[in-house]
Amino acid sequence: MGRVTLIILLVSYYTHSFPQIVAGPMLGNQTEAFVEYWLMTKDAFKLYVGKAGHGLAKNSGVFEFSDDMVDNEYDLFFSSDKVFKGYKIWKVKYPVDLLEAGDSLVFAPSYLSFSGTGKTISFNSSKVVQYTNRDYNEFLIGSCAYIGKGFSKIYRPWNANKVFNTLAREDADYMLWMGDNIYLILNHDMKDPKSIYKRYVGVRKTKQLDRLLSCGMEHYATWDDHDYGPNNSDGSYDGKAMTTKIFNEFWCNPAPEGKEGIYYKITKGDADIFMTDGRSFRNNDGSALLGKTQLEWLKKGLHESTAPFKIVVIGSQVIQKAKGHESYVDFPEERNELLNFLEEEQIPGVIFFTGDRHHSEVAKLEREGHYTLYDITCSALSSPRPKFRGWGPEGKSEQRVNDIFITRHNYAKCTVSGPAENKTLTIEFKLPNGKVKDTFSLEMKALGY
Repeated sequence: MGRVTLIILLVSYYTHSFPQIVAGPMLGNQTEAFVEYWLMTKDAFKLYVGKAGHGLAKNSGVFEFSDDMVDNEYDLFFSSDKVFKGYKIWKVKYPVDLLEAGDSLVFAPSYLSFSGTGKTISFNSSKVVQYTNRDYNEFLIGSCAYIGKGFSKIYRPWNANKVFNTLAREDADYMLWMGDNIYLILNHDMKDPKSIYKRYVGVRKTKQLDRLLSCGMEHYATWDDHDYGPNNSDGSYDGKAMTTKIFNEFWCNPAPEGKEGIYYKITKGDADIFMTDGRSFRNNDGSALLGKTQLEWLKKGLHESTAPFKIVVIGSQVIQKAKGHESYVDFPEERNELLNFLEEEQIPGVIFFTGDRHHSEVAKLEREGHYTLYDITCSALSSPRPKFRGWGPEGKSEQRVNDIFITRHNYAKCTVSGPAENKTLTIEFKLPNGKVKDTFSLEMKALGY
């Protein structure tokens, strides 16, 4: 082997094995105790996280460190198992009491040194994020984010990723992902965990998506059929334990409320948000969508909530029913139980946020003696859009509000504003370039008794 060839091989080896952060850090759940981040690396041994200006974070470049260089209060190291071909995912919890607004956290991969000490760190590929106090008055919503990778580019060649660049530029505190956040291809991705990890890794490496996930806002997600299992699948899907595990690994949601499923609640400013799971307990014979345990959890949470706005996020539409498409209307007994509960207990402030349909609209359900219920459907971020749907029967609906019916790719920005006694929730439906297509507003007094 010639000298030039040997040099090329060595350069190739070290270039390939040099640890990198390839996705994130994505800000997830933030509580009074800690702030949580998700990120993905390539060829990293451990992950370092520290406060800028303290301990190891005072350094730069690549170096082998000694124990006396480590600040035991601010410098943290995390371990992770390999996910797919050298890629690792990390969930980092950093104590909030060590941070003040304006402080920065430094994320840097570390790797085994030639001496085998494992104390070589790379600040060449580090990422810095700023810690910020939030008022949670502005947030984004969206669903159905199809990103083609590998085989799926042939299976579905369309792609529309520029919307993620626009979302990343929005001034918002957090984003709600309302299902179909990734599309697992039947008989290709769902045959084993390795195939699912490969899909997730490929999607998360997409530059436009990563720009959004790492832009500094918090991210919370629930799922629908395409990130859960096969199309229109229910709780009988035998791979749900596998998809549940991997879904939870790739999001920084709060811990699920139940032993099964992924449902949970977050409180953000003037809103209590109930992220429900419309797949794990679903029975497509029409008997259950949320299931008994989750429904009781939701009812209890709504009854105890004192927030002006109680947002219930669910994959399937709650008010509309279109022929051949999924809806909560297909589960009349359970749906009636929830709606009757809202009336009997006179629960104020309830709004449904839904996805799934690859179009956006606002639907209403008028109730005699009670305030009108609204379903805000926001879809699709980048999945195929039915641009001719408005020409057919679904283009008209007596329950649709203000003729809001958007079949172009879109997302929504939601803003809570106004005096404490009558807050207003404004929803702006926006196109991929950020232009406002339609606006809908609700006042607290319109959702009360």
